[in-house]
Amino acid sequence: MSVRHELAKKGQLSERQERRGWNRRSWNENLRPNARRRFNCVFNLLRWKGPGDPRLRTMVDRPLPSWISYFKSTPDDSQQRVSWSPSDNLVQYVPHEVFEMMAFAMNTTHVQETRKSLETSVEELKMFFGISLTMSCLCYPQIRMCWMKKARMPLVADNMTKNLYFQLRHRLKLVNELDVSEEEKEKDRLWRIRPLVSFLLEGCHKLLREENVSIDEQMILFSG
Repeated sequence: MSVRHELAKKGQLSERQERRGWNRRSWNENLRPNARRRFNCVFNLLRWKGPGDPRLRTMVDRPLPSWISYFKSTPDDSQQRVSWSPSDNLVQYVPHEVFEMMAFAMNTTHVQETRKSLETSVEELKMFFGISLTMSCLCYPQIRMCWMKKARMPLVADNMTKNLYFQLRHRLKLVNELDVSEEEKEKDRLWRIRPLVSFLLEGCHKLLREENVSIDEQMILFSG
């Protein structure tokens, strides 16, 4: 039996409250502390009377907590980015080092399992990902159709064989599992792609950070 039915059975809910279900008090009594705080915050936001509400003014004028860093501007390199090519923008987030790490991890893992080297290179991996992006735009029902006679795609078939593509796809790896300790695997759930995530964050931090930012459909106050 739900809490609402129990309250209705005890006569603690009026007919209107019983028809509507929960009221705010019953929510607060039966929610966990964290969920209760979030619910109260949203409830108060919905009851605000407008920009002149004193509660809003108090929260805006309140100093930020010590764990929130104040605004720090980043260098404005927007003029340099005007002449950038698509590959230049990609390098900011996925630099050359990522493909080097990937080629090394794939070759060493293949040697450990088969006693033979995969002999893949950085340029070959770049070609692999370029082909994969091209395939995603065409949306063939099967990947193998790119090498078939009737549905052959020259941009794909002329640059990489079908067997090599599926071999790289099967051996795709960024980190060698033997190089990561069990403690690191338990602490970091993204340890398989951690180098890529770090490079992506580094590229995002290089973007121009503006002080005035508009966030659409924000329900809860946020500073950061």
